Amino acid sequence: MKISKNLPNFLLKTGFFIITSKFEVEFYIAKEGQIEKIDEFEVEKPGYLDREGFFETGGTGGMKNGKGISTVYKSGAVYEDKDKKVRKDLISELNKRLPKVLKQHKVNSIYLYSPDYMLGNIEESLPKRIASKIDKRFKVNYIKEHPFKILKKLDSEIGETFKNKKGKPKTEEERKILAKSGKDNIYE
Repeated sequence: MKISKNLPNFLLKTGFFIITSKFEVEFYIAKEGQIEKIDEFEVEKPGYLDREGFFETGGTGGMKNGKGISTVYKSGAVYEDKDKKVRKDLISELNKRLPKVLKQHKVNSIYLYSPDYMLGNIEESLPKRIASKIDKRFKVNYIKEHPFKILKKLDSEIGETFKNKKGKPKTEEERKILAKSGKDNIYE
């Protein structure tokens, strides 16, 4: 999809976007004035996220109505933290797919969009060589959002940096790309 001229166009560098929610991840690549979704996945949503299950306990001794009790069995709810399991599954799948995707694309910058409660867990789990390429982190849930909304968020946060930074093309190829685009700054 062609990127609108008023958004970061990634004409001379490649931007990689990791968009996450509680259950889903999307990967976008932006380069040469284009942005496209290159992969996505969803982890299985559990049926319930509350307390469920049963347990039994046993013991010896004790008295009930004057009679000795050798074993006591109880049943009741046991808390299973399915939120942690979902996060673990999502992070595991992310770490399986991410190196494969990045191997296929030469990426200059990574941008991570994730809800506040997921951001730290995801970033901590990434290999250091990948985490070191993260240029900007956003505490938002932009899953299923239009790619232009993702770029607008980036532009609102660091757009002024791009616009105020003057970068002259260094190679003939960079000059040709800029001439085609009608821009005079490699950061636009």
